[in-house]
Amino acid sequence: RLMVERLGLTMSQAEEANPCFKRAVLKGHIVLSAQSSLQDVVCRGTCICCAMPHAATIADVLEQPVYGGNDYGDGGQEGAVQCEDCCGMYVTDLCEGRPSFDSGKFHNHCVQCPDFGQCIGDYREAHCMDCGKHWFAGMSGFACTHCGGGDGRGRKAQPLGELPPPPPSAFDGVLEGAVAKVREMMPSMNPLQRMMAQGLLADLEEGPSAPRTGERSGGGGGGAAGLE
Repeated sequence: RLMVERLGLTMSQAEEANPCFKRAVLKGHIVLSAQSSLQDVVCRGTCICCAMPHAATIADVLEQPVYGGNDYGDGGQEGAVQCEDCCGMYVTDLCEGRPSFDSGKFHNHCVQCPDFGQCIGDYREAHCMDCGKHWFAGMSGFACTHCGGGDGRGRKAQPLGELPPPPPSAFDGVLEGAVAKVREMMPSMNPLQRMMAQGLLADLEEGPSAPRTGERSGGGGGGAAGLE
């Protein structure tokens, strides 16, 4: 009802509006006041291809799909923002209070979670219907890495965390002499290849990067009633 009163939407339009936007309102990231309008800007940034500045309004995001994995390779045709003669972009993480433009590959708003759902990033991430957590399901439907299930029918595989470590004879991914060979070939590489090779070598010299901390929780507090 709030969206009807403050934005002038019909009840049907409010019910069908982008859940990511609704979640942002519910969490207070977007405040709808008596002065609010559909032309209020909710995200500013630059085109991911040509760096042209753009701004996304409430009107732009209201009908944006919750999933960008279907057309990110075709130029983001369903994205809320369209850069003329360039590409389309999705506004992602609006519900988390840190909106940004994305091709769609990393715009995936899970609507299985409560209170209008939450953005979970990569389009191949999925909501486990057995344990309620998110995991990388890939395109072939890997088993949930948390519980071994995924589709609501129970375990279909053993989670990786429960498997024993590989035997000492297992290939560890290290090829003897590979680093020296790359260094030897660098003078003959083009600038882009050389830059990529230098990055790989720098990573090897610095060691593995620090683990990422903080995992998004499934769902949030507060009720969603009355937002429409």
